[in-house]
Amino acid sequence: MSGATVTSGRSITVTVTVASGIYPHGVGLFTKDPLEGADLQQVVGSTLHFTISIPTYTTPGPYPLFAVSVNAAGVEVNSAPITVNVERADMPTALSVDPFSLTLRFIGDSLPFTVWGKFAAGLQTDVTQSSYLIVTSENPRVAAVQNDIISAAGSGQTNIDVTYRSITVKVPVTVPSAIRGDLNGDGIVDQSDLNIILAALNTAANGPNDARDLNHDGKINELDAHILRSLCTHPGCASQ
Repeated sequence: MSGATVTSGRSITVTVTVASGIYPHGVGLFTKDPLEGADLQQVVGSTLHFTISIPTYTTPGPYPLFAVSVNAAGVEVNSAPITVNVERADMPTALSVDPFSLTLRFIGDSLPFTVWGKFAAGLQTDVTQSSYLIVTSENPRVAAVQNDIISAAGSGQTNIDVTYRSITVKVPVTVPSAIRGDLNGDGIVDQSDLNIILAALNTAANGPNDARDLNHDGKINELDAHILRSLCTHPGCASQ
């Protein structure tokens, strides 16, 4: 059943097979909001059946389900989770993306996005995690997409195509020309660029093209800050 698609507003039946052991308090089924778990059932035999109701306005996306109990030794026992994809049965009338356009500051910079569907009666629903959503870059050499994150891969302009069922919108993405050390894309290397490195100090680079990782060692650290200071356009990394 894991990976099955379920329409909101309906119920599903989940079968739990109980492995050998004694579970005196019974077995329950848990999930995350807004889905509600199922109450404990006493173990009689090796198979239990639970009914889970999917509220009508559940946000589309994957929801984990797992069985839980306490064994005879008092130790909590959890099953491996399964995932159900909840989807709406109706079509949206419009689609929008937040933000509706992006200017990424430097190669390696990344930002999350949220996709909203407008449904009947003007109801806005987050469909970012929907299995129906397809997000692609028209030029992956400029901007790449992974899950709900857009990342700058190279300088230039492109569009991110966001499709939910039969509706597609385009999100313009701009990545400034790459000047080594110019992390905010304003054409000079100054204190503003240094501040970007200092804000990320002692964190991992987000990929081999992260422009903050000036020595390409996979880390953003004081060595990168030192290199950037040497690249500043004006003495003291002044803006002018």
